Amino acid sequence: MKNQIKNQEDLKTFVQYLNDNDLIFHFDDDPADVISYKTNEAAFTPNECELLNKRVDEICELGLLEQAFELALEFIEQNEEVR
Repeated sequence: MKNQIKNQEDLKTFVQYLNDNDLIFHFDDDPADVISYKTNEAAFTPNECELLNKRVDEICELGLLEQAFELALEFIEQNEEVR
């Protein structure tokens, strides 16, 4: 979450990290508004929200938002197949 996203590989690593830690969220949403389904509390700390907003801004600047959504969806579908 702390590493800047500079290319598609960084994007994949970022989305993989979110998936591996049950932190996938819709990238159009403000991370501060995301509620954890496990705890019913804020999913992210204020510091994490700041970092996530930076990462999403970087994704948008690189024109990779659609790819980010596709990657997240792939991970979600894989998770559902495992269950």
